Amino acid sequence: MQGSTGSESLLVYAPPALYSLVLEYAELHGEIYGVKVYISTGSTGSLLGRIEITRSGDVLFTADHIFMERAISRGLVDEDTVRVVSYLVPAIVVRRGNPHNITGIRDLAAKPLRVGVADPENAPFGRIALELLKRAGVYDSVRDRLVVYSDVGQVARQLVLGLVDAAILPYTVKYWYPSEVDVVWLRPEEVRGFVTCQLAAVVVYTASRERARLFIESFIEWLRENASKRGYVVDPEDFRYLTPYNPLDLDLPEVCLSR
Repeated sequence: MQGSTGSESLLVYAPPALYSLVLEYAELHGEIYGVKVYISTGSTGSLLGRIEITRSGDVLFTADHIFMERAISRGLVDEDTVRVVSYLVPAIVVRRGNPHNITGIRDLAAKPLRVGVADPENAPFGRIALELLKRAGVYDSVRDRLVVYSDVGQVARQLVLGLVDAAILPYTVKYWYPSEVDVVWLRPEEVRGFVTCQLAAVVVYTASRERARLFIESFIEWLRENASKRGYVVDPEDFRYLTPYNPLDLDLPEVCLSR
């Protein structure tokens, strides 16, 4: 798979939190601009590793701002090209109908449940899941029942298959599996400080800088027109309509508001 050596192709790195959106838009982008878009997916940490090893690629999407900051500090992307794509908040995701009657994060400790989380070292929402459990004071009660998978896409699939009873994931998973999962929203004070933004930037190894920038800008424009029906927040005010939260109560990181 090569995306930065041919003048008519792009290699785009996209984590599971954005993969379905990027895939959908990539097909449209190819039709409009005559560019073949290849997509490499995996946990955000693994994507950074691929860029470092292969020294190739054109566009990087990250599932949170912390990993984009790491990409900048490791010299993998052009900081001047970083753009905010969307915003996500964590939630407890359960199988449709909520068979274990989970009402909040403390139920994960009070009931003998298998709880799915993503790899906290490489997946932003894995790190967030553990921090949520620790803040709620239930981590010690839950940790022996945590089932860790490589990324949020894997966690969501295992939940659908019934291999875990609940999972801490971005709430948008309910739009990936609308007939198979439900969301249990956390209280505003529980998620405050855990809201993150997804970002995009041009990879420094690209041979098609302008084409890569065009992909990012065009994707953001397309997403703004289509985000609500896919459940994605592209403006903090959208939290009011797509989640039970007031954006003023969520304490968004400054980096997520300044690009």
